[in-house]
Amino acid sequence: MLLDYTKLKLNLLIDGVNPENENLIGRMSGAGPTGGRYFLLENGSCVNIPLWTKNSKYSRFWIKKFDDQNNLFQLFDDKKLITTLKLIPRPKFYDLNTSDNIKMSKIAMLHGENCLASTIYQKCIYWSQGKACEFCGIELSLRSNSTILEKTAKQLSEVLDKSIKEGVCEHMTLTTGTPNTSDKGAKKFMPILKELKRKFSVPIHIQLEPPENQIIIEDLYSSGADTIGIHAETLDPLIFHKICPGKSEIGLKKFKEIWNYSVEIFGKEQVSSYLLLGLGESLESLQKGAHYLIEHDVIPYIVPVRSILETNFENVQQKNFQQIYNLYKDVNNHLKKHNLDPRQNKAGCVRCGACSIITDFYNIKIESKNEN
Repeated sequence: MLLDYTKLKLNLLIDGVNPENENLIGRMSGAGPTGGRYFLLENGSCVNIPLWTKNSKYSRFWIKKFDDQNNLFQLFDDKKLITTLKLIPRPKFYDLNTSDNIKMSKIAMLHGENCLASTIYQKCIYWSQGKACEFCGIELSLRSNSTILEKTAKQLSEVLDKSIKEGVCEHMTLTTGTPNTSDKGAKKFMPILKELKRKFSVPIHIQLEPPENQIIIEDLYSSGADTIGIHAETLDPLIFHKICPGKSEIGLKKFKEIWNYSVEIFGKEQVSSYLLLGLGESLESLQKGAHYLIEHDVIPYIVPVRSILETNFENVQQKNFQQIYNLYKDVNNHLKKHNLDPRQNKAGCVRCGACSIITDFYNIKIESKNEN
């Protein structure tokens, strides 16, 4: 029987891999998709495998390196050899410095196979207010000195240039912590976008909270953003308030307003929202939220949330894997019903696809023959 790579990828995203006895180096804590490394499955799909989370040390999956030259690992499920994984290597530009003598790995990092990513402002107002999202690690990166507070257009331009020349960047993600301003950080993006677009043709994805004035969305698009992520994390009001006490004060009504306007400006398939699996929301509620987004031409990027180190957050483990897989399958069917194809997304998390199996249902046709 052929291996079902979509199910394997989902298993790895949920359970992670115990890296014991393998001397792997990576970001163990901090902002973004931290606590793991990027690997390629044998079918070519990229997966961001949790290695250093609160749950991964209990995983039944483990790896063993067998080919140093090609970064190849054997993946085992308990004692059973499952498949081969290829580790995406650490980029060479990480060891270079910008013209103002900042290590380039502090400015931007490689996500997935070919996405350069950076948090342009590394603080969030909710942290100082005691209202941070429970799963968030944005300021941990700053405390560990693995980044700097704010990146400039010049710094990002220099890193982007080196990553392109190294052949590891085809698109870019820019995100931000939320400052105490009504534009939610949008104005910080604009000079950076203009400078990068002046020099490079790389498509750029941006992420921020809903600004108070929706016209800002048009300004971001005019400045050079190709895709946008307005991440609610959940559309369940009770879970939203519990997990994201500061962010939830914006209200889901405002999120919906900005999603609709963003679709008008950026176009179909270029607007997305993370929906996090493991916040305590029921699968039925998550499905309802995903359907709502799809019906408004927003791609729901459903991602198993991580319990990263140095936080108090503990994700809610879903017991029935098949039900989770069926949720993704249902969302895939709903996407197709509404002619919303995540493969058409130009830049960012949806295009990368390493943290979810949303795009895998489109890319791997064999699954329909092996669902049982």
